[in-house]
Amino acid sequence: MSQSQNSPFSARMPSLRNQFLKWVEMVRATLSYNTLKNYKSVVNRFLWYAQMDQPHQITSAIINNYIIKLHNDGKNNRCIQTELKCISVFCQHLVSAGFLTADPVKSVKMPKCSEAPKYCLEGDEAEQVLNTARDKDLYLEVFFALKTGMRVSEIRVCKWEDIYWQKKLIIIPKSKTHRPRAIPLHSELTKLLLPIKQKSGYIFPDKKRPEQAMSETWWAKAVKSITDEMPDVFRCGLSSRGPGRGWHRFRATVATQLAESGASIFQIARILGHTNIKTTMKYITIHQSYDDVIEKL
Repeated sequence: MSQSQNSPFSARMPSLRNQFLKWVEMVRATLSYNTLKNYKSVVNRFLWYAQMDQPHQITSAIINNYIIKLHNDGKNNRCIQTELKCISVFCQHLVSAGFLTADPVKSVKMPKCSEAPKYCLEGDEAEQVLNTARDKDLYLEVFFALKTGMRVSEIRVCKWEDIYWQKKLIIIPKSKTHRPRAIPLHSELTKLLLPIKQKSGYIFPDKKRPEQAMSETWWAKAVKSITDEMPDVFRCGLSSRGPGRGWHRFRATVATQLAESGASIFQIARILGHTNIKTTMKYITIHQSYDDVIEKL
């Protein structure tokens, strides 16, 4: 398939393409690199879905149909609102340029979610995921994630020398917050690691170049091979960043299980590497069930 067929900005719609490029240049100075990248990606997806020739063809009805599609695809309301915000910024530019009389996003109604977003594995889902991971030769990777709560970026570069066996700790020298942190080493994880223990090097090395860590692409494809096979378990599509998506689903599962086991929010935040407990709260799913704490009244 040619580039013009893959992109909404083909030669047959120069006006829309030009306005998109002008908008990108206008917001480039006010947005961070990652935010701009996300905005461009969202607007690009929407325009590809709509298949419009001219900017003035963007209407509330088209945007409504688009968010219904997102909802049917499993996106939750928070994710849809994020996409609408990006589309709205682009539409406001089109208003300023005289292509639209008003921002059509303002007339869009959010769909009702039939269920709450699902951030963690529940019941025997963790065991189901591990069984699937075993079939795909990914058992250790998933088990490691479910017993440490580490970010996939941290697991990927974790080395044997980062494990302090006698102290039963995994030391992450540099995390997302640019601070080192210590994670308790689970006894079951110890049993899995000891038989394959090495003096140095990556715990999960590249199979062709063992002196290097496995690539980010490999880790993304690995978890996708599991989630694609278990759509019922990984339902309620969430933002690709944050709790509940891909490897982060395992991280949110650790947070929830620790909370249910009686760990304090501060302990959970320390293990996850959060500097703000408000972030930690997003990872914990509170299940509605009887709690005998009420008997202490």
